[in-house]
Amino acid sequence: MFRRLHPHSLRFAPVMLAAIALSAPLAFRAAADQAELTEAQRTLLELQLKDHYKCELSEILSSREIEVGGHKQLEGRIRCLDQREVDFTQAGDNQKFQLRLCMPTVC
Repeated sequence: MFRRLHPHSLRFAPVMLAAIALSAPLAFRAAADQAELTEAQRTLLELQLKDHYKCELSEILSSREIEVGGHKQLEGRIRCLDQREVDFTQAGDNQKFQLRLCMPTVC
C-alpha cells in the first residue's frame, strides 16, 4: 500500500525546506506593504462601485501607492459580494476612482 522512498529522492528535501522558509517573509512583507484606504476613500469607492457596477464591496484584495510623474497614486483590486473583481486607481486624494471590471480572458 505504501511505497518506500528511495534515499536519493530525499536529497532535495533540505533545498525545498530552505526555499519555503526563505519565501515566507516575502509573503508577509507584501501584505504589510498594502496601502490602507482612508474612510473617505473607502466610502467614495463603495459609492462608485454601486453606481457603476451594482457591486457591494466584499473585500479589498490589494492596494498600493505608486508615484507617477512626481504625484502619488493609489491603485488596487477589490472583490464584490458576487465574486466579480474590479481594479481601481485614484490619481489624488478626494478624486474619483477609475474603475475597470476584471474580465476573464480566453486564449
